[in-house]
Amino acid sequence: GPFCEEPGDPCASQPCLNGGICQYNQSGYVCDCPAGFLGHSCEIDINECSSRPCQNRGTCIDLPNSSKIHWCICSCMPGFTGKNCEEVIDYCRLLSINCLNEGLCLNIIGGFTDFFSTPGEFCEVQIDNCGSNSCENGGTCIDYEDHFKCTCPIGFEGERCELDIDACLFYNTSCAPGALCFYDEENQRSHCVCALGWTGQTCLENINDCEVNQCQHGATCENGINKYSCNCVPGYEGPFCEVEINECSSSPCKNGATCMDLIGHFSCHCAAGFKGETCSVRMNECLDRPCWNGGTCEEEINGFKCNCPFG
Repeated sequence: GPFCEEPGDPCASQPCLNGGICQYNQSGYVCDCPAGFLGHSCEIDINECSSRPCQNRGTCIDLPNSSKIHWCICSCMPGFTGKNCEEVIDYCRLLSINCLNEGLCLNIIGGFTDFFSTPGEFCEVQIDNCGSNSCENGGTCIDYEDHFKCTCPIGFEGERCELDIDACLFYNTSCAPGALCFYDEENQRSHCVCALGWTGQTCLENINDCEVNQCQHGATCENGINKYSCNCVPGYEGPFCEVEINECSSSPCKNGATCMDLIGHFSCHCAAGFKGETCSVRMNECLDRPCWNGGTCEEEINGFKCNCPFG
């Protein structure tokens, strides 16, 4: 008033900013701030993105002061929608996707795909399960609707014919111990490779090595396994009985006798006064009473002598 008898109106200067409403009170004024602002005069703009309201990796945008509807908005990643990007877009329903060949439509981030089906965007392409040539070792691939099967050649087995098996067992071929069984792929049969000294389809027959023996001088051949031996007759020795034994080499004849080598034995020609097979027996020539007329016999080294009586 003219005499300052009335209090002034603090709201007359419009101290409240950003759309705040000024209210007079005894101590001055207070500002009733709109959403998104605070402070004594509503001078502080609140950042609504600080609370991270956007979900699923959405981007928060803080709106300027002039907005009256939202104070922040969320820019959603592909495949999401809603105020805070909290909703997943159902593309399969939205686009009325109809997958062929019993395919199932599954939502993915930003689109859709088929599941457990043949290839193609709508499962319209039939898969060639044998296209990758999945069978090994010459196996034949059979293509089924949702899988493949390998028909393996003889000697292999397994889902992809990857296992090398014993074809001899497949054909029930039993080779003798020491022999090896082999599968002839060209003729598609198995056969036994015998150890030395054996023959026959299963290598159970012993080869008669005496058919080509080199035994000499009447020796007999004894067959073995991949070998033979010669049993020599008396008087011969050596692997093939090729060496004649010298029976006189051991000097069997005694007392100066002469040895004669014979086939398989020897003979001694005794010196005078000895006898026996080896001339080892000394002869007593006086036993036959060779002296007459009362003469007495006296032995000597090479004979005897008679000591005659007088007359």
